[in-house]
Amino acid sequence: MTSHNGLDNLDFKTFRTLLEALLPAGSLCALSDAAGQIHHADEGFEHGIVGKVLGKLASEPPANLRGLPRIVRVRIPPKSWLAAPLRTEDRHTLGYLWACVPAAEDSKALSRRLMAMASVITQTARLSVRLTDITTELAERCEELNLVLHTEDQVSAFAEGQQALDELVQNCREYLGVRFAALLIRDKGILIAHDRNGTDATTMPAHQRDALRTTVYDLVATAHDAVVINDPEDPVLAEICLRRACRLLATPILAGKDEIVGVLVIINDADRAPFSDNDKNLLRVMAQKAVKIVQVGYDSQTGLVNREAFEFLVGQRLVEAQQDGAEHSILYLDIDQLQLVNE
Repeated sequence: MTSHNGLDNLDFKTFRTLLEALLPAGSLCALSDAAGQIHHADEGFEHGIVGKVLGKLASEPPANLRGLPRIVRVRIPPKSWLAAPLRTEDRHTLGYLWACVPAAEDSKALSRRLMAMASVITQTARLSVRLTDITTELAERCEELNLVLHTEDQVSAFAEGQQALDELVQNCREYLGVRFAALLIRDKGILIAHDRNGTDATTMPAHQRDALRTTVYDLVATAHDAVVINDPEDPVLAEICLRRACRLLATPILAGKDEIVGVLVIINDADRAPFSDNDKNLLRVMAQKAVKIVQVGYDSQTGLVNREAFEFLVGQRLVEAQQDGAEHSILYLDIDQLQLVNE
């Protein structure tokens, strides 16, 4: 969520028109934050008075400040400077509405008008902040919805499944705006990874692959739930993040309710927002999609690749042998009465 106070987004001209009707002729106005930074000011308004008044207030003991009136007034005839605090419901001061008026026309009624306008500005600023937060949140939710909708999990062939898994990992990285995403199914020898620099599982450093297969996988298996590490100083992150400051979120890929068959991991730079519960829940949804894709190529009873997947993999190995001169071996086992095992 945004941390700004909303003053920058205000159209002060609208309020200035109202102030012109409420204040004596020739009055000058300004709007500052609580630290004294001026966001809007009429031409001719003496900026230095803002720093002097707020500096004086900052030097006062807290006990004295509690006794201050609702409006700060400095009279240096022939002028009076009034500062109406922009206070929220929890008494937090966002800033001040300033008015320089003729001292002869300074009055309690004038103070009440300025305080009323300060209250309106405060509410408008808070509404601006809230609207900005809602807009940001809606944009994030739309990206998450796009991630889910644009990731296909209805596949009928093993080859389609391999492509779908690769797209799932790539979508996680792109739609979530993270630096790195990976899917690991250790027992099946599946590791798919993508980072924003174009590195994939075949080109990533060996010690990073090992950290995924051991440290991260074992953490998730032990927790039997998603693991979030938002502390960049956590030693677990040293190898997996290639010694860069980062954050990590990893969730299990479950076959059924209890069996962990893999992990889905995303990593982002430490200067980005910490991973949230929304991120965790979204990654769980993607892990459910992943297990549906994986199941297409494997026998549900033995966990071994099915015939279609086997033929696809053999075909790949033959191509590798022809292109790279690689050597492979096939072990053929003839098991009598296999139906007894199946049944």
